[in-house]
Amino acid sequence: MPPKSLPPAKLAQVLSHIHALNTTHTLKDLEKIIPAATGVSGMLVKDYLTALVDEGLLRVEKIGSGNWYWAFRSEETNTKRRILKNCLDDKEKLGLAILEVKREIGEIGAEVGEENDELVKRVQGLKVKKTGMVAEITGYEEGNVGRLRREIDEMRARINLTIDNLYTLEKYVKDVTGGDRETLDGCRKMFGMEEEMEYV
Repeated sequence: MPPKSLPPAKLAQVLSHIHALNTTHTLKDLEKIIPAATGVSGMLVKDYLTALVDEGLLRVEKIGSGNWYWAFRSEETNTKRRILKNCLDDKEKLGLAILEVKREIGEIGAEVGEENDELVKRVQGLKVKKTGMVAEITGYEEGNVGRLRREIDEMRARINLTIDNLYTLEKYVKDVTGGDRETLDGCRKMFGMEEEMEYV
């Protein structure tokens, strides 16, 4: 297990030298070559090699009775290309998912004309959610995650305050009417209150 305190600059120097060698080497070869070229102690060469292998920057294969090490710049380039391709694929999948959500919201919006006021309120809630999602995606693209999270927290606080106010209103009506169930149900219906409202 390599020490956790290996200096990154020395790791980079060791890797750069192995790139420059542009061939495969046994551990014994590297224990002779690396100290002279980089100033790394011969006792620590194996630790540096292990750290580079763990990070995927150096390849090692057991051939015969010994391990052979190598790191070619072309492999590093191919690895970066693979990572970039994976990122672009993920971006495309997220784009398709966003389009699907927009399509679903559009379908719900088209049905609103035929539905009652409760559905209108739900669609408005989805629009708020859509706006938040679009803003969050934009924030990720522009690096404004902190600002978006603050805005979301403020929106959540406003929604929870509204729910608090509705519960206060309900208690007031209950006190004024002496707990009359019919009046209470009428008040709930008038303000569009559900039986149980959950805080965000």
